[in-house]
Amino acid sequence: MIARNVATAIVVLALIAASAPAQQITTAVELGPPLVRLESAETLHVTRSAPVRLPEGESLLALPVGELGIAAADAWLELTPAEAARIVDMHSGPDTPGQAVWRLQADRETEATAWLTYPMKGLTWAVEYEAVVHEDGTLALDGALRVTNTTGRDLQDATLRGNGVETTISLENGRTVTLDQPNISGTASPDQITRSVVFDSVTWGDAPIDLLSVPTSALVHAALEPGARDTPPSAEPVEMLPAGTVRVYAAPEAGGELLFETSIPCVPRGQTLELNLGPAPGVSVSRRRASAKEVDRRYDANDKLALYDLVETWELTLHNLRETPVEMTVREHHAGAWELEESTLPDLSEAAEVLEFHLSLEPGQKRTLSFRIRHNNRQP
Repeated sequence: MIARNVATAIVVLALIAASAPAQQITTAVELGPPLVRLESAETLHVTRSAPVRLPEGESLLALPVGELGIAAADAWLELTPAEAARIVDMHSGPDTPGQAVWRLQADRETEATAWLTYPMKGLTWAVEYEAVVHEDGTLALDGALRVTNTTGRDLQDATLRGNGVETTISLENGRTVTLDQPNISGTASPDQITRSVVFDSVTWGDAPIDLLSVPTSALVHAALEPGARDTPPSAEPVEMLPAGTVRVYAAPEAGGELLFETSIPCVPRGQTLELNLGPAPGVSVSRRRASAKEVDRRYDANDKLALYDLVETWELTLHNLRETPVEMTVREHHAGAWELEESTLPDLSEAAEVLEFHLSLEPGQKRTLSFRIRHNNRQP
């Protein structure tokens, strides 16, 4: 199959004066380069533009969407400025094969920009990170954008935008490229980083993990040398981190081998990146529901159970087998309406559906955390 170039499609503008009989003026204009919106969707959307001069009255704008590999029904047209003309209707038929034709109405002769938006199947992308925690505690996070083109056409001078990423690429059909993204890369000094052991069975699974936490404001674009604690005056903080896969490597001083691979959700500006560094060695947690009881049962007019409250007691046993103390965080997720009735430790969470407990474990120490929670207005 011969790959076609997406950038060579031509716009044909047929101008038909409303008062004129059959006279027709045709102008050819090249579509601009594609702008691809990076979205969490199987099919991405592309926007391309072309300048057009519209006469007063009615005119027809014919776009060769067939050359772009799409059906007329999948194409969407907008004009700017918005007051330049009104889009009356769009049609495609045997007399216009491979074209979508829009009927436009302008109050006066004007210059405008036509924006064509259409789906592009076969273009996929992902954000990938490499994280290195140096021996002195400095974190280096390098972000990259991985793009694969299987659209059947070469991609020329395409701008990819969204999810904190903007870059321009040309990519042949069937090829994959990985592009460094300085705007989602940064370095954080040790005093900005928190290391802890966290047990969160919903988010991280049934074993405690080593968790690294750092605010996005502490990740700066200007690289710091390992061990440097002063932020350079020109350093800019990372605005946001789009969701992606993170490969965590050992420090070069320790061999640089791959330690763990995980994923992160989108981390907006001002939020905290939580990076899973893998299972926490020497720390064990067992979790069980000690009791569950339905209380305050309410019945409907037919004497059928309509609502009840569920009171549960949970117990967690935490054991530190290390030779050093451990600071631990336990997170418990509970959906719906609930209230914590009793707990051996205070709940420190500010999230509506999360309980968060903090505790310290001395070397060899075993501790039990228990709490009673009431889930309100359960349905049978």
